[in-house]
Amino acid sequence: MDGPTSQRAEPAVDGDAVDERAGPVDRRAEFFARLCYGGESVVEVVPFSGGLVGVTTHRVLALTPDGDGPNLQSIDGPNVADVELSSGGDAAHGVRALRYGLYAVLLVGASYLIDFSGVSGVDPPSGTGAGQVINMALAMLGVLSLVDDVIRIAGLGVLVLALLLAVAYGRSRDSYLAIRVAGGDPVRVPAAASESAAATRLRVAVEKASNPSDG
Repeated sequence: MDGPTSQRAEPAVDGDAVDERAGPVDRRAEFFARLCYGGESVVEVVPFSGGLVGVTTHRVLALTPDGDGPNLQSIDGPNVADVELSSGGDAAHGVRALRYGLYAVLLVGASYLIDFSGVSGVDPPSGTGAGQVINMALAMLGVLSLVDDVIRIAGLGVLVLALLLAVAYGRSRDSYLAIRVAGGDPVRVPAAASESAAATRLRVAVEKASNPSDG
């Protein structure tokens, strides 16, 4: 056994098999029984809103025909670390929202901390020598005050972008059943947050399959 998931070829899953998940319990068990190898038997079949999970004496089989990955995923029993309901979204949107939010705070804060508009309004003293120098300095401060406004506007623009990314992250969040795999990525099965009883039932079945003498 080289990895967390079984490397053996699984039987093909066709459209009729996918439709059977909505049928009676015995038909679901029948479907998973056809996937069993010699000496392997079905312990439990648990339906979720986005798929079916079958527990055998040797493996956990996740049937997710509507998911993004393979229709059928197999995890050898000893590699199943845990089963739990979880939720999450596109992490990239969340990270970008935090990053751009921080940039916005820094830009807007800097524009208010370094304010050149008050200095540019000072009247220079009369006289040719010092007055010309001060006029030049005040002209530069006037340019800097425009830069100050640009920084403030840029900060507000970045803040809007951060808010849009936060909204995108919120919309990408969904709930799912996570089958934790030792040494590998979890297998996800779309599931509603209200399906905690089904998740508990599946956890009990996995424990029963891993300790048959206790059942």
